[in-house]
Amino acid sequence: MGKKKNKAFTAEESARLTGLLGDPSALEPDKIRETLSGPAMAEAFVERLPATDAGIIPLITAIRDAFPDKNVQKAVRRKGYMLEQRGFTVPTPAEDGETGILRKIPLEVESYAYVTSVDAFGMQMLFYALPRAPRGYELGVVAVSDEEGLYQFESAHVSKKMAMDVLGEFKKDFNPHVETTIDHVLLLLEEARRASEKAPGVRPYLQARHWLMSRASLPETHPVYELIPEENIQGMVLTEGMASKLLDHELLQRWMLDPRDVQPIADEIDEVRNSPLHLSEDQVSRRIDDILKDRMQEYFTESRRRIYRRRLEETAYVLHRMGEPDVARRALCAARSMEEKDNLFHANPFLAQLMVNTVDMILEGMEDDEEEMGGEEDGTSSGLILPK
Repeated sequence: MGKKKNKAFTAEESARLTGLLGDPSALEPDKIRETLSGPAMAEAFVERLPATDAGIIPLITAIRDAFPDKNVQKAVRRKGYMLEQRGFTVPTPAEDGETGILRKIPLEVESYAYVTSVDAFGMQMLFYALPRAPRGYELGVVAVSDEEGLYQFESAHVSKKMAMDVLGEFKKDFNPHVETTIDHVLLLLEEARRASEKAPGVRPYLQARHWLMSRASLPETHPVYELIPEENIQGMVLTEGMASKLLDHELLQRWMLDPRDVQPIADEIDEVRNSPLHLSEDQVSRRIDDILKDRMQEYFTESRRRIYRRRLEETAYVLHRMGEPDVARRALCAARSMEEKDNLFHANPFLAQLMVNTVDMILEGMEDDEEEMGGEEDGTSSGLILPK
């Protein structure tokens, strides 16, 4: 007996189906029922999707939940089997009581979510455990980078005991960490996904994304503003002293710029300090100051400022959760200062201190190398002065 053929479509319906298949990634899973005109179209759409890309998993699970029709369900199961044969994981069907398009489900008291502080290069660890019927938890341990994206995404359906064991290991291995909400975790996941579509954790995240988004809501603003309303920092002006103290805090004292980017700046300053020309100390200081001002304008582009704003907002959130609201307010003030434009007469105090700290570190390393090669050992530091 031959395979059952799809309903014959009109020329207009066929053209529409072809158009949808041309760019499946443009379809919104939450609106899939409105996009596909009915079960016949949904069945044909699923059957013709390529089973070689994990990116279609949110679509076929959305279709499965939106169209209870038997033929659609069979098509989804067949496509799911083909995907799993290639090593992908298709989320299990909606639990009892979840018919039709998935509804937002309120988080239960047994849900857990944690974040660590941001490290020197924007890396952060995330943990979540969400109850999953009929028993157990959907558990995730994630490494995100605000520049490199989803570095690692591990997710599994585990028992409650296993979830608590993994949480215990997470708390032991990653410090400091603070408790947060699944909404906050989802925000960080989505930002990391957008940072790099080719990061190694993107594909496994896409498999879990639809299920996670059905149980959480993306915040309109960063969650730190729920802890520190914006009016609480209005009127605060970031000073050099505030920036210096902030970068001396244990959460930020290892922050630096990428040494590979800053090495040419350090080389330029080293040439000035060791110039064969007879320059006065004042002339050397002014020349170094000019170099720092010029290079800061070039280096801290709008996109880099956005990255540092986000890092500082995230740090402010962790600081507040750690019981340091005053330091958190300073970090948030520094975050908001990223909106201000620099000029030849004013440099952002936080970014300037970050630049100087990184250049100092590189120059000290260069001096150590010279000493090892037989140079003079005078023990002096570079003594860079912040650009005004």
